[in-house]
Amino acid sequence: MRNIHGEIQDGTHDDILNDIVQAIRDRKNAIGASVANQLKPGDKVVFNDNTRPLYMVGVTATVKRKLPKNVVILIEEDQGRFRAGAEIKTSPQLLDLVSS
Repeated sequence: MRNIHGEIQDGTHDDILNDIVQAIRDRKNAIGASVANQLKPGDKVVFNDNTRPLYMVGVTATVKRKLPKNVVILIEEDQGRFRAGAEIKTSPQLLDLVSS
């Protein structure tokens, strides 16, 4: 198996680096769309390890509504600057489904 990470760091792919960056963006968008399609109002979700700020990782919430590229969630407990019941608009890529 090739080590793409090492090859990028070594400069092996410098001539197509912008194409690689765009491919990564496209893939992340496709993953986000897939996750977003699975979510519906009332679903329980949790912030995953991609979340920043880190204090939000593991925080549970309920999906309130879906937007074209994001979801609006209600967090269940006080966390950092957010209070229980606060509405947060976030990327579905930052959420994992806990239960429907």
